[in-house]
Amino acid sequence: MTVLDVSNYDESTFDAECMVAYGVEAIILGCQREAVADRMAAKAKAAGLPIMATYAFLYFGLDTVGQTEAAIRISQKYGIPRVFLDCESGTGTEKAGISTVERVGELRTCVALVEDAGLACGIYTGAFWWPPMRGNTTLFAHLPLWHAAYYNDGTKQQAGNYGGWT
Repeated sequence: MTVLDVSNYDESTFDAECMVAYGVEAIILGCQREAVADRMAAKAKAAGLPIMATYAFLYFGLDTVGQTEAAIRISQKYGIPRVFLDCESGTGTEKAGISTVERVGELRTCVALVEDAGLACGIYTGAFWWPPMRGNTTLFAHLPLWHAAYYNDGTKQQAGNYGGWT
């Protein structure tokens, strides 16, 4: 199955009809900017391109709840069954000096928001981030993992063997 991760930053080149024509079977839609996500979701729906999930980039210590709520609203509006919580923040995208305990607490809140909305929740992260920034906690291992692997970062981490995921 061919599924693409479509960020709000892809709006200017997002062509759902072209994706369908070239065999893309579904997308996972970023909701960093809700109005942009709404426009992109409408285009996908009009083209018959399924959206299998949304994702909320979590700005720990800054706006985790707002980002999660935006992804929930888009998911509910378009009948999208799952929200992935994107855990990759760092310098410039999270509060300076935030602790692992604070990040875990904020993530618990966001998971609860998604589940209380009646949606399935998942975690999007990578081995480059989860162990050092989450203390490799296994508290969320019951949720599906969307494993982030950026092979240009030098880690070549191809498996999700961290945080209780295998």
